[in-house]
Amino acid sequence: MIKVLFVFLLGFKTISPHYTTNIGIDYISVTEIASLAEGQISRFDNKIELFYKNNRTTIFTETKQCLVSGKKLTLENVLFEDSEIYLDAETWAYILSQMDPEYTYYWDFAKKRFILSRYPSSIKEIRLKGDTLYLRYNIDLKPELEKKGDNLILIINRGFYSGLATKRGAGKAVRRIVTRHTSSGARITVELNPYVEYKVEEKPGSILLIFSVKEVAEEKYQRKIHVIVIDPGHGGKDPGAIAHGVKEKDIVLKIAKKLKKKLEKAGFKVYLTRDRDVFVPLMKRAEFANKVKCDLFISLHCNYSKGARARGIETYFLSQARTKWERAVAAFENSVIKYEIEEDQDTMDILKMILGDMAQYEFLKESQDLAFFIQESMVRRTKRIDRGVKQAGFYVLRGVYAPSVLIETAFLSNKSERKLLRDEKFLDRVAEGIKEGIVKFKVRYERGKF
Repeated sequence: MIKVLFVFLLGFKTISPHYTTNIGIDYISVTEIASLAEGQISRFDNKIELFYKNNRTTIFTETKQCLVSGKKLTLENVLFEDSEIYLDAETWAYILSQMDPEYTYYWDFAKKRFILSRYPSSIKEIRLKGDTLYLRYNIDLKPELEKKGDNLILIINRGFYSGLATKRGAGKAVRRIVTRHTSSGARITVELNPYVEYKVEEKPGSILLIFSVKEVAEEKYQRKIHVIVIDPGHGGKDPGAIAHGVKEKDIVLKIAKKLKKKLEKAGFKVYLTRDRDVFVPLMKRAEFANKVKCDLFISLHCNYSKGARARGIETYFLSQARTKWERAVAAFENSVIKYEIEEDQDTMDILKMILGDMAQYEFLKESQDLAFFIQESMVRRTKRIDRGVKQAGFYVLRGVYAPSVLIETAFLSNKSERKLLRDEKFLDRVAEGIKEGIVKFKVRYERGKF
């Protein structure tokens, strides 16, 4: 049940919705937003319309864009689960502020609630142009600057900003800016590339930050990515998902062979855990990867859902599953264990082993970054729905001493995507997208820019 609390000052109130957190980002479903705002939803094949206080927001599920009161917006964070769509809470705060003429909405990331205010925002402008950041705010506010690693953090007590929470950098120094709120005010994180210096020009009611990349002698890094193991999921007596005669094991083997050729052409040394229709136990796949001393491990799969409408691409790294969908996907992919263990052995013991093993956790951050690069490139190449980067306890990733991901390329259970998975040109685009993501990760990883 949605809990609405009216708090200490006239003109403010808070609303605590149901939310889910994935990789540090809070997400709220369209259904939940409509419920708390007492709005209406209309669903179509490729879009969802939300009506609230005589205003309309249209979310285009294929392109990850939305139209808010006539303004087009590219969505940074979108999740799809069980035919439901989730946006990050900060984006919902912006959308609701545009739709509601009475209140401005802010997401309190500490207490996981919306703060609604009748007052104008105290931070008037956050503008990033190239590598210059300009902030304008009420004259009584005073930002505090803190350098933390490669990030610069501005804390503005009593500062509230109603614009978009994330701004992408287009220069050489600034990667992006993320604004988050608590009941105390705003915390603005400026994510910087390595070797960045800055100067500050501050006046009452404004601050100007000018960033530049220091000239440094080129360093030689020891970390190199050269050997890649591609793991076509399932095989032999384990067919994986099956829909209308189409078997997952056959599709992923085709993708694996295409990907191997593309990566070899790009200069990598590539191995397959299987190059034909044979059964390979999950632990043998990890053992093989370690034997050849791989630098990356890529496991390929096709997705499946009981609901025929589910579609899109998602990429996983090994960690604790946080949603029902993540647990369901991991449970299905781990079900091959039934071919490998005695019937009286508790499968939950195997899953506990996954989460208790530290081999893959050594590469947790790198695996997450690799997943992001691959997901982004695959979505762009295939033009499929971006279901996002997710995490779950996949047995096949356990014990691999290298950054590792598991890719769910598309849904065999969806009629249109099943047709695509039988199309050689589409499989080639999938392989090309994975290759591009790997190459981008290699460049960033070897330059030490994580």
